[in-house]
Amino acid sequence: MAGIHSFGAKVVHECIELDEQEAIDMADAIHRVNELYDGGFVSPKLAAWGNLAMCFGQIYVPRAIVLLKSGKKKSPQLIKTEAQKGGN
Repeated sequence: MAGIHSFGAKVVHECIELDEQEAIDMADAIHRVNELYDGGFVSPKLAAWGNLAMCFGQIYVPRAIVLLKSGKKKSPQLIKTEAQKGGN
């Protein structure tokens, strides 16, 4: 969950990024839920794959967004012919 939130903050806006205490609180809450399920709520392998995916997303999605925004070209413009302008 913390990884997903951090990923969202990078993509959407930095103002929703967690500070250190919020991240600790969220991690503690996730840990408590996992304990209630005897450690079976999230398997270690699933958690590792999730963390890897979030890591890649945090690194590459913001860069991809910058590339997409900077690579935008002007929209094509319609050029009227003489006939369309009303000329002879």
